[in-house]
Amino acid sequence: VWDVAFAPDSKVLGASSRDKTIRLFDPQSGRLLRILKGHDSGVFGIAFAADGRSLFSGSGDGTLRRWDIARGSSQTIAKVKGRFYFVAADPKGRYVAASASDGIPRIFSVRGGPPVARLLGHRAEANYLRFSPDGTLLATSSDDGTVRLWHVPSGRPRWHAPGMVGAPPRTFDQRGWRFVAGTSNALPGAPRGRWRRAAEAARWLSATPRGAGLCLATFDGHLELWRRGEDRRLFRTRVGAVDDLLALSSGCVITGEAGARYYALDGSFRPLGEARALARDGDGFLLAKGEGVVAYDRKGVRQGAYGGTDSN
Repeated sequence: VWDVAFAPDSKVLGASSRDKTIRLFDPQSGRLLRILKGHDSGVFGIAFAADGRSLFSGSGDGTLRRWDIARGSSQTIAKVKGRFYFVAADPKGRYVAASASDGIPRIFSVRGGPPVARLLGHRAEANYLRFSPDGTLLATSSDDGTVRLWHVPSGRPRWHAPGMVGAPPRTFDQRGWRFVAGTSNALPGAPRGRWRRAAEAARWLSATPRGAGLCLATFDGHLELWRRGEDRRLFRTRVGAVDDLLALSSGCVITGEAGARYYALDGSFRPLGEARALARDGDGFLLAKGEGVVAYDRKGVRQGAYGGTDSN
């Protein structure tokens, strides 16, 4: 059994299972009421609709389904390449949200069709999600260690802390800017200016070790480089989807749909080929490529390789 859920009136208990079925029970007597069959793989998550007459399910077969409980029939609302995991139903009966194995939670109309919103921001699979009681917000948690709050149905972020600025190290959340140590009081002299507004609207950000430079990845696929002390944006350029991001004193490094790239302060870039991971290394950085690691200096010039790797 992978998930359980009560109907809104508490008269039906649902349980999803790895045997591809959903079982419905009378919670008072324990009597089995119905077995819902139709998925081609295990059923990870379930949620009852607000009216109690329907139930949503997400499965390893890549489908999100809506079940008519009385008839035992189902309608496929959505399909992904991979798996649907956890499912949540809007208390107002308009939307259903589901997390998928590609790490992107989605919001759908209960009537089906393309996603109303794709929630871009988590760096790993979302492992739980829930609507607020009024249905206007959706909370998601992820294996990346973050909790995020989203507007419904726009999918725009309401609360997230995409990065840290130091020294001393500071981060921001819905309460304002904080010391990482966790003081209950907002920072005196909290940052102001255009760079702060850009940072708070970013999908995520990376700061140089002392926080003078900020590289921001936006939700619409742009990369921005800011000088915090001058409150000045040095460039903004279209880069598409970004998987990871690193700020250097001399520019930004990204990995994503265009491969790995180093961007200089003037916005010009140097392609670095395909890469699986990115990490800081002193003033430079490391890229995981093939079966090895390639080291670069702070201007994106290759310095050496470790282990079996390509020569790009």
